Amino acid sequence: MAGQIHNIIKKIVDVRSKGEVVQVNLVHAKLLLKGIDPSKYRPFSADEPEVINKLTKIAEEMNIKI
Repeated sequence: MAGQIHNIIKKIVDVRSKGEVVQVNLVHAKLLLKGIDPSKYRPFSADEPEVINKLTKIAEEMNIKI
């Protein structure tokens, strides 16, 4: 299913930022520091298993259920 990475990133950003623009930017920065560039993934981007695993671990660290 293409776009799974995009959906996970969107969920992490939505939950952590609660709609605040400043928080959205902070969450994007955190993901960048952890090696994930949110701007690189679009709804039709191919899914990469290693990136999905990395995002799942990041979500667990942030107490977010995917």
